[in-house]
Order: sequence, then structure tokens, then C-alpha cells
Amino acid sequence: MIVKATRMLTLIVSACCGTALAQVPDTVPNPAAPVETIQSALAAAAQQAGVGERQALLFEAVKQSFDLPGASRLILRGAWRQLNADQHNRFVDALGRVIAANYASRFKPGVAVNFGHVEVADLPRGRASVRTMLERAQGSPVAFDYVVQRSGEQWRILNVLVGGVSDIALRSAQYTRQLNEQGFDAVVAGMQAEVETALAEAQ
Repeated sequence: MIVKATRMLTLIVSACCGTALAQVPDTVPNPAAPVETIQSALAAAAQQAGVGERQALLFEAVKQSFDLPGASRLILRGAWRQLNADQHNRFVDALGRVIAANYASRFKPGVAVNFGHVEVADLPRGRASVRTMLERAQGSPVAFDYVVQRSGEQWRILNVLVGGVSDIALRSAQYTRQLNEQGFDAVVAGMQAEVETALAEAQ
């Protein structure tokens, strides 16, 4: 009886495990996935005449594809640890809106959005680099290098280098100086002004 019970338990466990394994999708998260998400949104936004519609579409895509908390920590460096949870949330939200507004101002209706030559390379600390080339009607292609890292089960964009210039490095220099000189509220107000300026240029 003990032997039969043991065999029966083994069969039950095997069947359950087999069912569970069959339900697990045989896919591996793709480091290029968040880049494809934002580039698809850019192409869609270029078809929207209204700047408000472009900003809303791109803001949702940025929240989906970027690691905004991770980027915020790198931008503010040690000052991030001195901020409270509400300030963290305000900065992360403002950063997402700034990124989306800058995209909206650069990829206007009528602008051809044609990215190609995707290359993926491993980076230290479990990160990866995704390089795409923006093909332009006039002039040489522009390299977009996305640094991506895992956030939970998904890859998300941590930094973008355009023509070799790091977005995080530029923002860190700007925002940390303003934070030290004028305080946190001035930083967020300045970011909102960036959004308004970018959207005015996006008309």
C-alpha cells in the first residue's frame, strides 16, 4: 500500500508539474523591447496633429518603457536619499513628462520616423546596450544608444545617449546644481517650465 501510494503521489506531482511547465511561455524578455515600444510611439505620435495628443501618447509610452525611478536616482545622485517619498514621486512624474515633451517637440507631424540597425550588446551590472540609427532624409544617420536594465520581469530604459551624449549626465549637471542652489521645489518648477517650452515648440 505504501509503495502504491508513493507511486500515485509521484504520478500526481509529475502531472501537476507537467501542466505547470506547459503553461509557462517559452519566451525570454528582449532587451530591445522597451526601445521598440518608445519608437513605435514616436511613429504614432508623428501622425497626431495636436500637441496635446502627442504628449499624452508619448507620456504613457515613456512610463511603460523607461525606468524612471532608476533614472531619477542616477540624476540626483546622493541628493535622492535626502528626499522624502512625496518628493521622489513628484520628481519621477516630472521627469517622465519632460522626456515625453522633448520627444513631442522633436518628432512633429510630417517628420519621418525611421529607425534601423538594431544592435544589442551586454554591459556590466546586468545591463545591456541597444543601438538604433535614426535615418534622416537629409544628413547622416543619428545613433541612439539606449542603456536598459531589468526591472522586475521586464527590461526598461535607464539612459539614452544621442550622438554619444548622455541624457542622464546632462540632466544631472542641471538639476543637481539647481537643487543645491535653489531647492527641490525650484527644480520641479523648472522641469514644468521645460515641458511648457517644449510643447510650445512642438506646435
